Amino acid sequence: MLSFNTAQHSVARVVHRLALMVMVALLLSVGATWADSFEDGAAADRRGDYATALRIYQSLAAQGDTKAEFSLGFMYARGEGVTQNYAEAVKWFRLAAEQGNAYAQFTLGFLFDDGQRVAQDYAEAVKWYRLAAAQGNAEAQSNLGRMYALGRGITRDYAEAVKWFRLAAEQGNAKAQSSLGSMYALGQGVAQDYVQAYMWFNLGVASGDVDGVKKRDMAAAEMTPQQITEAQRMTRECQQHNFKGCEVAQSQNQAPKQGSCEQTVEMHGFLSRGQFQCEFRYYAESMLEAAHECTSHMQEAEVRHWLDRGMRLYDFNESKRGHAAMCASLLADFPQILRK
Repeated sequence: MLSFNTAQHSVARVVHRLALMVMVALLLSVGATWADSFEDGAAADRRGDYATALRIYQSLAAQGDTKAEFSLGFMYARGEGVTQNYAEAVKWFRLAAEQGNAYAQFTLGFLFDDGQRVAQDYAEAVKWYRLAAAQGNAEAQSNLGRMYALGRGITRDYAEAVKWFRLAAEQGNAKAQSSLGSMYALGQGVAQDYVQAYMWFNLGVASGDVDGVKKRDMAAAEMTPQQITEAQRMTRECQQHNFKGCEVAQSQNQAPKQGSCEQTVEMHGFLSRGQFQCEFRYYAESMLEAAHECTSHMQEAEVRHWLDRGMRLYDFNESKRGHAAMCASLLADFPQILRK
């Protein structure tokens, strides 16, 4: 007969073995979950194994995975692994878009804008383009600019069109670069400027917009040889700066103008850069408060754009005038904002 202690040890060993078995089962369960990752579904999709991709996407989409919802929408839109069904595609795109997936938001915007697969609805297109654009999606920003320029689904506003074209153009979007060139050529939302127009057309062509060649040549017909040379120089500098701050070149020796919220944030970028570079100790609270108030009403991508634009403008001016001259100019021009 087993002693009490021996029996107790036997029970302990059994419990230990059971615990190990449970742990192994859990690990195997986790392994099965890993096997059904989105990456595995995407890999199956790429190699044409649509049945596997569909199974994985459906499983993950049921759990609210936005990438899987978006991919499932594309499978229905393309008719891969399922019968082509745009209504079902829109359903999955919408589920992903409502959870903040920028690609799904852009795709919904495009479908409602295009009107070939779903009923055309420009207002709905603008809604989804705007949400994707606010997240920095360059295609959505470009298309939103086009909607503002044409007045589709929203009141025509050339200044807003220019803003969104510029944000997309600075990300290297070829269509937006050419569109921004058109705005300069026509003087819509900006002062007419063939040099800037040529530069943006040239950048659009270099980025892949073949239609920009004809537009660039039309702008060149209105320019002097010196202007064309200047525009080509600006094109090269813009490419070197990855399309950021490209319109600063003609604003040398000038500070941003005050007025709109965009200009206030640009001014803040300019002056805060100057404060840092010149090591000034005082920066007016009123300027900080004005910039803060403006940024609370702006999209994050817009804030970054205008801050960066102001800082680049300062750097350009300093490169032309010199460090000491710029610091002295700041103290003379903005005595209420900056002090040593």
